[in-house]
Amino acid sequence: PKQIEFAKLYLTNVVTGKRYIKKLVEEGIVDGWDDPRLVSIAALRRRGFTPEQIDQIREIYRVIYQSDLNVTDACQRVEEGFTDTPEKKIILDFIRNSSRGIIGYKPTFKGDEE
Repeated sequence: PKQIEFAKLYLTNVVTGKRYIKKLVEEGIVDGWDDPRLVSIAALRRRGFTPEQIDQIREIYRVIYQSDLNVTDACQRVEEGFTDTPEKKIILDFIRNSSRGIIGYKPTFKGDEE
């Protein structure tokens, strides 16, 4: 079986919720799960992103949201630790220029509670 996963990115004017995307797919509003208008790995591939670009985006996301660093330190680590690419610049510029900040979601699993 093929598993498709989505994460909430809190992007403006972009549908990221799986139930909403499913409805769009079922109603024929988008051309399947890999429609380039959607935010997913398949959609990024269809837009022409290379595997290396997708991997870098994924790794930057991990540093920002999963490293337990504050946003400033996470941005500094991304700035110093990744090759300069347009994707890195766009992500960092978005975070640094966001007037409302960014929201990180870290799931709590059973047994992780303190």
